Amino acid sequence: DWGARTVEALASINTATCVVLMVGVPGAGKSTITAAIECCSGQLASLLHTSELSVTRFVFDDLISVPIATRDVDRDVGDGHDESASFKAQRARVYEQVERHVIASVQQGHPHRQLILVDDNMFYRSMRYHYAKLARTHGCAFVQLMVEVDEATAMERDAQRPDVLRVRGACIASMFERLQRPRPELFAWERDSFTIINSDRIQLDARDNDADRTMVLPCNPNERLDALEPVLRAIVSAWLAYTPSTLNDTTIDAIRAADRERTQKSVQHQADIRARRVVSQVMAAVKSSRGSTAAQMRDAARVVAQVKLSALEDLRDSTADSDMMESQMHELLNEFEIELHHRILSTLRSELSLRIGHS
Repeated sequence: DWGARTVEALASINTATCVVLMVGVPGAGKSTITAAIECCSGQLASLLHTSELSVTRFVFDDLISVPIATRDVDRDVGDGHDESASFKAQRARVYEQVERHVIASVQQGHPHRQLILVDDNMFYRSMRYHYAKLARTHGCAFVQLMVEVDEATAMERDAQRPDVLRVRGACIASMFERLQRPRPELFAWERDSFTIINSDRIQLDARDNDADRTMVLPCNPNERLDALEPVLRAIVSAWLAYTPSTLNDTTIDAIRAADRERTQKSVQHQADIRARRVVSQVMAAVKSSRGSTAAQMRDAARVVAQVKLSALEDLRDSTADSDMMESQMHELLNEFEIELHHRILSTLRSELSLRIGHS
């Protein structure tokens, strides 16, 4: 019985705060879903058997003043790395707002419970890891909701927006190519990830290994609030099941930690080799670009080295608790190489106004 199990779990709940991170391309329906979750705060409180629940939404598009159309020009593809310095700084300030709110909510403690919804694309794993680390540092539960949509539906929804709010097809197509879906089987910090299918063009396959962690929302808006209960239950289940990390408490965990360390060293070694290859390709392109000077080469080398170091640190941090097979490692390294290439090109554009090719 859900109610009995919930009451029993509440007796030993480990945190009064849960951070929910939305993941998905523009047009997936993330903001619609977070707004619906906020509207269902009473139902959520009932599932948690509490009368003291606050729901706070951080919607990036509402908190960042750079117009969407301008962001597209500045970033070319409109993701978290291809961005102007101003846009990047504003994203950092939104993170600081979330951080302050998390700290304040933790300090309030029991019995007051806080659900914090972070609504942005978050399609690079390195973006999401910062929020996972924030939650872990302050003892909060952390949940990811991956909103799946097909490209045609995303573009149709985008076309229905007011012109000033449209993201445009090229940007959406690029995000589909770069989207790094949660991998709970590979990354321990992504274990509480759930998928929401928000398009009637996508069919749920019951044979899928993640079918029990996947929910389907009806296309009829009038049915959506009723259909949202599985999403609420998924959040509550992860929230109640949250426990601080207990790695290395047993001999088995010690062995697994040693295995992870060896795997991570291998990942870092292979990533460094790939990073050097990307850097070599980019610097060759800078050198051959029209009108490049010795000063530009020096500046580009400095920027590229900084981005490479930052990307390698992000990879190291995000894989610290992962258990992966060789095939998964290869896939992860492919993602890293693509992301690093885009990050370098976008930083060269935003900091040095160097355009050496479309990313």
